[in-house]
Amino acid sequence: SSTQSSIALSSGEAEFNGVVRGSGIGLGYQSLLRDLGHNLPVRVWTDSSAAIGVCSRQGLGKLRRLDTHTLWAQQALRAKRLSLCKIDGEANPADLLTKHSQTAERLAKLMPAESGLDRFLFTTGGSDANETNFRIAHLYHAARGEPGRRKILSRAHAYHGTTRWAASATRLPAYHIFAEPDPLYVEVPAPYCYRCELDKECPSCDLACVDSLEETIQREGAETIAAIIAEPVLGTGGIIPPPDGYFQKVRETCDRHGILLILDEVITGFGRTGRWFGMETYDVRPDLASFAKGITSGYQPLGAVGLSQSVYENIRDRSPRGLPFMVGLTYNNHAASCAAAHANLDIVEREGLVDNSAQVGSYLLEQLHNAFDDHPFTGEIRGVGLMTGIEWARPGDKKPVGPKPMAYPAAICSEARRRGLIVRTLWETIGVSPPLCSTREDIDEIVGILVESVKAVAT
Repeated sequence: SSTQSSIALSSGEAEFNGVVRGSGIGLGYQSLLRDLGHNLPVRVWTDSSAAIGVCSRQGLGKLRRLDTHTLWAQQALRAKRLSLCKIDGEANPADLLTKHSQTAERLAKLMPAESGLDRFLFTTGGSDANETNFRIAHLYHAARGEPGRRKILSRAHAYHGTTRWAASATRLPAYHIFAEPDPLYVEVPAPYCYRCELDKECPSCDLACVDSLEETIQREGAETIAAIIAEPVLGTGGIIPPPDGYFQKVRETCDRHGILLILDEVITGFGRTGRWFGMETYDVRPDLASFAKGITSGYQPLGAVGLSQSVYENIRDRSPRGLPFMVGLTYNNHAASCAAAHANLDIVEREGLVDNSAQVGSYLLEQLHNAFDDHPFTGEIRGVGLMTGIEWARPGDKKPVGPKPMAYPAAICSEARRRGLIVRTLWETIGVSPPLCSTREDIDEIVGILVESVKAVAT
């Protein structure tokens, strides 16, 4: 079944029933627009929030004067028809059972070879992908005879979702108002150089945040720690890229102590950083990875879990014969969502959106610097690819500009929205993450509106 509820584990040649490979189908948004009666090109506004700018990679979310909800519904229906039929139109219900394996093979081909990720399980989004990876980490260590490795390390300012364990790994206080994190989830410092909690300066600190990770491991006991989870770029925490060499030192630390490294690629995956994946941008090899958002550009709900060959084979070969891995959700490996993923990835590849993200993203960062470097409240402008942010702060003490936290960036975001631009308040930072299809002309418009909005707040 495409909604496999458990993954059989046994020794020898048996495989996870739900962690599989396969090939693709195609669906183009331009032909879809024509099918719906819309002429191209369509007048667009840019759409720079994490909810749309990050999710709707292709830019359908930025169409103006168009009922995009109807558009998404039509695309979902079309993807579902493709999942139930052969391309020649002959009914083939058995094809429903293979779409997720085809999608897994598509992902395996996209992964950098050195990543080792070649097995995939499909979930409904990022939170449950991270939850699944935590379970896989626990199972991996149990299979190797270390069931006491239960703790998960995560970094300050991290966001990993809102389900129980994913929220516990999230290290933003607003997400813990109603429930404290699970005590088995332990916080470590983030590579947030602008506001270093260790009061160090980069690069002279020699990556003191990773030294602090080592200290945490020594304090907690490596024999109690299953994994550390990290976003290649801290997203909701403020668009915070890591300094050079950070992930290499984290990888070395994990290897030294037998701790798995989980990369949360929910935001960074599928072109956002100017490469297909953040693991490529920062040259790091994960043991497990989580994906969502850009896998379908938000037109169908889908997340994915990627396993390295070593993790997969250790679980397969060392687990008791017939032991089920009870991780299934109702919509795991959903055929329509997997079909939509193929449609989306076809577009991303055909239109060169990953390269566009790198080129236009570089221009975006340059234009943000040109526009705001001299502003008295500009704390730091940072980013990679089409994932950028401006952090605002009072000069000297770096305190919030407004009368209360987030007030100043929130006022700028409100002014921008009045002018037709959606950007997002991320604490004291404004996140600017346009769709991957953005042009230099779009960037000029984005930056122009931001300049007007900042002036409006200043007056």
